[in-house]
Amino acid sequence: MKRILLIASALMLTGTVASSEAEAARRPAVVVAAPPAAKVWVPAHRNWSVQLSRFITVHGQWQTPPRANVRWVPGHHVGKGHSRRWVPGHWSR
Repeated sequence: MKRILLIASALMLTGTVASSEAEAARRPAVVVAAPPAAKVWVPAHRNWSVQLSRFITVHGQWQTPPRANVRWVPGHHVGKGHSRRWVPGHWSR
């Protein structure tokens, strides 16, 4: 009797493993999001808010360039030592 139970249990486990392997063999469909036409990704950056008198985070977003043949230049510091100044991100040729 014990032998029959062991064989039945082994067969049930084998069926479960085989079906889960078949499930794992199927791959999900690949979803590729195309960027909007004529838009450029402007990454998240920090900008000075005159109204708030502090830096704020501007989240990354797709933007339409203001004119043809321009690219996004991220904000950066210019100068050395104590005479550095912040140049905010902007569109440039």
